[in-house]
Amino acid sequence: AHRWILSRLNEVCGEVNRALEEFKFNDAASAIYKFIWNEYCDWFIELSKPHLYGGEDREATQNILVHVLESSLRLLHPFMPFITEEICSKLPAANGSIMKATFPQYDENKSAVEMEETFSTVIDVITCVRNIRGEMNLNPGLNLDLLIRTQDSRQANVLELYSVYINALARVNLIESSPKVKKPRVSASSVCDKMDIFVSLEGKMDF
Repeated sequence: AHRWILSRLNEVCGEVNRALEEFKFNDAASAIYKFIWNEYCDWFIELSKPHLYGGEDREATQNILVHVLESSLRLLHPFMPFITEEICSKLPAANGSIMKATFPQYDENKSAVEMEETFSTVIDVITCVRNIRGEMNLNPGLNLDLLIRTQDSRQANVLELYSVYINALARVNLIESSPKVKKPRVSASSVCDKMDIFVSLEGKMDF
């Protein structure tokens, strides 16, 4: 998750700088807005919780949370100078006025395209399970068994490797992800990025 958000931050630095150079101020503002709201707030803070509540890399996670927030404020500063100045002054890493800070630039060496694709898959699965919960009106705190059928071996490996995020954020227990998965007799299902998502509902609700 750390590599994913740092890569996304780097990409948005490139987007914002290109838009400003072309005087497309609305595009620049939109890019930083979407990054802060949709990726940093919606996802990275949530993805950080397994690290903060028991992971050995808690301090590293805290540092990255602050670093990404501070960099985002610098990107946002031309659009909201007074608010960004105030927030930045309250951060642990505050070091003088944000007006004197270097404006973030794109660095090709900081891109991790493969990791961005990996977490796109993880986020899609979490979103899919949450949608199933909403459609079936299931208690958000109810822990469910999750099975995923995919013919893509890379996808299966990604899901197994990063199951800690899926389990924590979707409140599930990922039982298996492989081409051999069969749909449970009592379950809710959905299709997501060539994956068949099955949430077992045996004994979980009164049909």
